[in-house]
Amino acid sequence: MISFTTAAIRAAALSAAAGVIVGAAGTAVAQVPGADPSGFAVITDSTAVTVTVDAAAADATQVTGKLTNTTGNAFSCYTPGVAAKQYPNALTEAAVVRKAMDYYRANLYYPIGGIQAPVGDPVPIGSLYDFLPSGSLGTMLGAGPSAMLEIRAMQELARINGHTGDPKAGAATTITVPANGFVNWTATLGIPASNVRTDFEAGGLYFCQDTVTKKNYVFAGYEQAAAPTPPATDPQP
Repeated sequence: MISFTTAAIRAAALSAAAGVIVGAAGTAVAQVPGADPSGFAVITDSTAVTVTVDAAAADATQVTGKLTNTTGNAFSCYTPGVAAKQYPNALTEAAVVRKAMDYYRANLYYPIGGIQAPVGDPVPIGSLYDFLPSGSLGTMLGAGPSAMLEIRAMQELARINGHTGDPKAGAATTITVPANGFVNWTATLGIPASNVRTDFEAGGLYFCQDTVTKKNYVFAGYEQAAAPTPPATDPQP
């Protein structure tokens, strides 16, 4: 159960953030969708780094793979957080990864971890805003909120089913891929709520930055090599 104090902190954080985004005394910038300066575009169609996801048995407790750098610059791979914090990238169901890649082709990437207060540590505002894709109150008020919530629901179900893990190179969740080199990674899967993990197609989603050009990328790889085909939708009458 969320305590009154925690709920009050979250409410205050949300209220403060909303005031910055939509209430700033009627200033023009506050009305521009995407004006939150913490968001940035990511390159999603690059082959600079390829993500390999090895086939895993239905009873596997780990998923392994490889990051291969095809360029002459090193890449640093981690999920960016507010206050320059670094979080693990994501091993999850392939369908979640495909949805996330579709999202980032059309939306900004926002650091995770809460709202950065002017002084002190980030204020956590709960799992509603800390999910894959990363989101802030600004993104929830702007483009793509329904897609974000759909991905959140898919990711939460994947976690319940024990289909997620944090990719690591050794013990490190921040993975540096050397120029024209590769790094092997391993993700230990979470324990499913049913205590019985079902077979699934895994996918890896990696945020990486070119350490020389500072360009930001999101790379994806799938256990079946290709992205899963989205389900067909019935035509609208």
